[in-house]
Amino acid sequence: MFCPSCGKQVDNNVEFCPECGYRVKGVSPSEIKSQAKGFFSTLFDWSFTDFITLKIVKFIFIIGLVIIGLATIAIVFSSFQGGTTSGLLMLILSPVFFFFMVLIHRIYCEILIVIFKVADYLREIKNKLQ
Repeated sequence: MFCPSCGKQVDNNVEFCPECGYRVKGVSPSEIKSQAKGFFSTLFDWSFTDFITLKIVKFIFIIGLVIIGLATIAIVFSSFQGGTTSGLLMLILSPVFFFFMVLIHRIYCEILIVIFKVADYLREIKNKLQ
């Protein structure tokens, strides 16, 4: 069996992946099948039975963090154009803005994961009932 988190092969009798520590016992078969299928075969799955979003959500989160960081820096620099007082005020408030935007982005990524996992679990329930 393969770890859904890191993709390494693990023994069937272990509960946690020795590579990344992810819990593999009790993981849905669709997660294991999707991980074993590979990135490109999932990307070009014309039936859309396997979702790629769960594989790239970490990348989406990192890209979001970079964009939020650059936007925060741009806001601070542009506020100094309006004067020293507004620049210093934004310099003080920018960590609050950064934290708030990271929190919103994290929640968005978690909602994406939940939506796709619900779809996987509903597919499993449907397959068990047939």
